[in-house]
Amino acid sequence: MKRELLAALFLITIVGLLLFGLVVGYQSESRVALTVDMDSEKLLYDDAFMDEAIRSYTLRSLTASLSRLGYARGIDCHDRAHEMGRRAYEVVGSEAFKSCGIECHSGCRHGATEAFFADKGTSDLISGMGVLCGDEMGNKFHMHQCIHGIGHGLMAWYDYDLHKALQACDLIEHPFHQNSCYSGVFMENIVGSIVRDESVPDGEVSHHTDFLNDDPHYPCNIVGDRYQWQCYWGQTDRALQLSGGVDSLGDFCAESPEHVHDSCFHSMGRTTSAFFSRDVEESFAVCDAVPVVLNKDACMGGVLSDLFWDQTQSDRAVAFCEMSLSTSFEGRCYESLIIRASEVIPGAGMRRFCEKLPDAYHEQCVSQETPRAFPISTQGDYLPVDLPRADTAVIRYVNGGYVPDEVHVLVGQEVVWVNEDDERLFWPASNIHPTHAAYPGSAIQKCGTDEQGSIFDACGELPRGAEYSFVFTEVGQWRFHDHINPRATGTVIVSE
Repeated sequence: MKRELLAALFLITIVGLLLFGLVVGYQSESRVALTVDMDSEKLLYDDAFMDEAIRSYTLRSLTASLSRLGYARGIDCHDRAHEMGRRAYEVVGSEAFKSCGIECHSGCRHGATEAFFADKGTSDLISGMGVLCGDEMGNKFHMHQCIHGIGHGLMAWYDYDLHKALQACDLIEHPFHQNSCYSGVFMENIVGSIVRDESVPDGEVSHHTDFLNDDPHYPCNIVGDRYQWQCYWGQTDRALQLSGGVDSLGDFCAESPEHVHDSCFHSMGRTTSAFFSRDVEESFAVCDAVPVVLNKDACMGGVLSDLFWDQTQSDRAVAFCEMSLSTSFEGRCYESLIIRASEVIPGAGMRRFCEKLPDAYHEQCVSQETPRAFPISTQGDYLPVDLPRADTAVIRYVNGGYVPDEVHVLVGQEVVWVNEDDERLFWPASNIHPTHAAYPGSAIQKCGTDEQGSIFDACGELPRGAEYSFVFTEVGQWRFHDHINPRATGTVIVSE
């Protein structure tokens, strides 16, 4: 009953926090940016020093400082940034969500979000997301990180009950945001939990999960199919904890269900990069040893995503893509690199970044627009008016992804998917994997029946040069994916 009462007051609490932030705004104005010459390793281990630093310096500059210190020491700063976010919430309240930097894999934002939900609870999750991750999270990458942080917070709020936290994520309307939330829940289960030590007195262990054991595939092998992709997205961190080395991660992912191989090998790349302290040559060598090309490329993609979180890390990411030249991963590497750069490098810095790339990718880089965040809620008049409508929209499948990944058509107009990938088959279909039931009336079970012609589903693998078309009759934002490579997703926006 206590939790329900807290939940009922959730929205009032958020408004109160925002008003409180206005009243005490002078506190943030009194803080200054910490500079490179002021970096102190005490920030890595001294809680009292961290608390005083939070009161004295901006959270954005402190996150950057943690990143520099971690890089210099060859350690992952995510967990420490996570702790800083929790402590920052106690000092500055809701300001922490907006002020944390994205360095250290957004650990500060994750910790602040966790502290908020642990303190105040939740009821109307969509409204809460609108406050925490609203208009100021303008691009897709930042929105993902914020909602991923909400997943961390929900896991803590539900006392590390994995199933309840995932069910809370289910209340989120948009599949992209749902998946971001799921990934935060599963990551918190691994990196945020502390297995109980019987020698520690009761009450001194703040986190404990029952959803880790000696099976490296647990809990991915006990959750429903809709959650498995995001579970394996970080599960190699747990596999590494149990095995002690990256050499076994390829075998671990090969043992995972086939429909999550791309997710698991991507996770392998991120884990490998962190294990080698972002050494691009060591990481490249591990992924290059993966025998299956699709899995090798997924692993390379994971390394790249781990290397590039803010503009200070761009040189390492560029160096990694240079190593991929003339390999099957080259196109995917530069496309992913350019998109991430547009998300984390502001203003004129983007053009300077593009000058570092090979001539073949320079034009694509300078013309790249920042991917926009999907709206928090699918209710109401959410359709963007600035996205041009097309009579017939053509979506190309290239290097394991969709180009473009978002189109806008009118009711009754056709969208055509074309496979232009040199190596991959693809199977375009409505979300959600593997049911394909997000678009009204669609479901993979209808493939091969008399209803096949009316559903949003290619119902089979398409080779290079093959096409699939579908006429949309329902207004809305309709996510789609590749059934073979479910990480490849996009959106068709249909309006009157």
